[in-house]
Amino acid sequence: MLQTNLREIDATMDIDTYVREVNDFGANVVLFNVGGIVANYPTDLEFHWRNTHMKGDLVGTVLERLHKEGIRMIGRFDFSKVNEKFAARYPEWLYVSEKGENVNYNGQVHTCVSGGYQQEYMFKILGEAIDRYPLDGVFFNMIGYTRRDYSGNYHGLCQCENCKRLFKEYSSMELPRSADSGNPAYAKHMEWTGMMKDRQFTRVHNFLKGKRPDLAICTYTTAGIDVIRKESNRPLGQGTYHDTDKAKWTLLTCGQRQLANAAVHFIRIPYRHAAVSPYLTIRRLWQQMINGAWLDFYCIGPLQRQEDRTGLDLAAGVYNFHAANEKWLVHTQGAGQVALVRRGEQEYNGLLQILCENQIAFELTLLAN
Repeated sequence: MLQTNLREIDATMDIDTYVREVNDFGANVVLFNVGGIVANYPTDLEFHWRNTHMKGDLVGTVLERLHKEGIRMIGRFDFSKVNEKFAARYPEWLYVSEKGENVNYNGQVHTCVSGGYQQEYMFKILGEAIDRYPLDGVFFNMIGYTRRDYSGNYHGLCQCENCKRLFKEYSSMELPRSADSGNPAYAKHMEWTGMMKDRQFTRVHNFLKGKRPDLAICTYTTAGIDVIRKESNRPLGQGTYHDTDKAKWTLLTCGQRQLANAAVHFIRIPYRHAAVSPYLTIRRLWQQMINGAWLDFYCIGPLQRQEDRTGLDLAAGVYNFHAANEKWLVHTQGAGQVALVRRGEQEYNGLLQILCENQIAFELTLLAN
């Protein structure tokens, strides 16, 4: 899978070049921006912001071209924010910070899982897109009860009236004002937000599968999901074999579902046009591949507009190797003769490194209760 996370200005990209570059890269699935914060198609919905840089139908045109090439498209949706024009009309849709304020991030205002936008209006957007386009899957970005903006500023637990009401109905407690681990209400709040996220994606699953049973659903949780989404996006602070651990553990604990763990091209969100070391990227990809997971690469904008092209050729080499040897790399099963228990961080990481560097085949295992 190749995720070219489009900016609004990328609606003007050259589509012939886009499709050719996806093919040359060796991808057979594309994660492509469809709707939510911005609609990259001519939506008829009143509160779905249409990309002002778009002429015609970007999603429809690209999807038709990709399908002709045998490439599938997973539609990317983000309901974590809504345009400030719509936010002003529906304040009950919005996140409220611990200071009692909404968060307007460059014209996009944070919404709340408990509000009407994520509980109701998102289904109108999803329904329109699924009814209109033969997408192969749906991906949801920035899910759950977020506490920070994209600049890393902390705004705290949502204090909107919907959260206060729903949390009290669930727990008979008042909504905590801050993340205080010593407050029993905060522990209950963590339980409640997890329940609300699972309930939301169970509804999403039932809604989408009711329309298209073959549609793959992908995001950063497990309830109602077909493909588990994760990211490798920290150039420092993660062990050399972090991606081996992530792939083995996810595939061990998530049944028959697959892992799409994105090797992120850039350093961090504030530096999203600066690439990490190319050898870090391909290390991540190789570790996903040899442990039975998907290949997944993520960059900002289409390949044709990457200013820092460091590592794109090496990543494409891994993809094309996979394509050429696909019969050996899909539907694999673990054949390790050593079982490794995932317990105790330092000891576990040391054993993981010893096994990997001595090329000893192993499998993670769960301790019996």
